[in-house]
Amino acid sequence: MQINAALIKENRNAKSWTQQHLAEACDLSLRTVQRVERLGVASPETVLSLCAVLEIPQKQIIVEDTASKAGLNIDPLLLVVVAFAFGMGLAIGIVL
Repeated sequence: MQINAALIKENRNAKSWTQQHLAEACDLSLRTVQRVERLGVASPETVLSLCAVLEIPQKQIIVEDTASKAGLNIDPLLLVVVAFAFGMGLAIGIVL
């Protein structure tokens, strides 16, 4: 999920922590913290850890995706079903 990387870095720096210290406090790898601060991408588990350790509400760091902003609220399960059906259609076409 997309998160506000600048806010993570800002809160880490406010505590005078290194990326390594934050990683250890969150039980994450240094590489994960580096990726979060550079790309602004994190798994839901990583977001939970960061929020707990930095004492930040999740809603404050999660960036709303562009599909939701555009009003395209697509059910993720529907996407899986459509992708599966499309894949099966291709597989059947290849066999025939």
